[in-house]
Amino acid sequence: MTKRMVFAAGLVALAAGLAFAAKSTVWTAPTFGERKAGFRVEVPEVGLSVEETTKLYAGKPIAKLLSTDGDLKAGWMRFFAPFDPVTTWMVITDMEHLDLVDEGYPASGSLADKRRTFLPYVFDAATCVENNEPIMYQLLVMPFVAPRRMCVRHDEDTSAFPWEAAWKLAGMGECCKSGQNMNMIEYKHKAVELKKNEGAWRIAPLPPEFRRTDADRMRTDVTYYVDSHPGGDLGEIQFVVNKATSTALPTLMEGVVFHGKNWEAHLDRHHGGAGAVAEYQAWRAAYQAWIATK
Repeated sequence: MTKRMVFAAGLVALAAGLAFAAKSTVWTAPTFGERKAGFRVEVPEVGLSVEETTKLYAGKPIAKLLSTDGDLKAGWMRFFAPFDPVTTWMVITDMEHLDLVDEGYPASGSLADKRRTFLPYVFDAATCVENNEPIMYQLLVMPFVAPRRMCVRHDEDTSAFPWEAAWKLAGMGECCKSGQNMNMIEYKHKAVELKKNEGAWRIAPLPPEFRRTDADRMRTDVTYYVDSHPGGDLGEIQFVVNKATSTALPTLMEGVVFHGKNWEAHLDRHHGGAGAVAEYQAWRAAYQAWIATK
């Protein structure tokens, strides 16, 4: 197996894990407190060793492969983001801007065509409501492998911690056709449709035993889970896709951290300026006052 095949498999795995919860970007004030109801998507409980717990507190991601009913493994990741849950939630649900091009973002794409997008490899994204359900279209362009496309429906809940953003694959159909970028039609026609994609983000304050300093109260405990099949004939590289998932997931964490550290500037530039920033600051202040009592 060539290095290119291994690299391509890694990108396929990453593409399969890039489905965030879909929505147009209109946030409402979150609610704080402890969750008493269940979750939309079941995420397996994963125990950590003492060494892994130490790495987690130090800001390192813990990524694992979990068994499923199929040949491919599910991806699970947990990390402590260096900013509060309000910021983390807004970053992972900014669906309007997955394909936003900005010189500040890293370049990604195929060997012949690269774009500096909010989320790596996302060349097109569109959100809409179909049959009273919010759904999202994504087109991913990567080197060495055919483009991938998917259509997901989502659900989210910020009524109490852990906040949840969950999604499941929807039938492709037209999938937000009116919002799709017609300049990407060539890639769309070549794209392979994902066979499976469901998962969730869970967002919460650090558990009490990790709140060792005041700064820890303004960090976020993030869990990410995805059970996906990237489509196409994977053949002999299935085991490589499984391996690549565990290394591709931390890249997703790096993106979240990058955007979270620059979130006020992003809001100011792309979400209405000073008013959006002021609202965000007020929500952060409300959270800070709440967590200070815990």
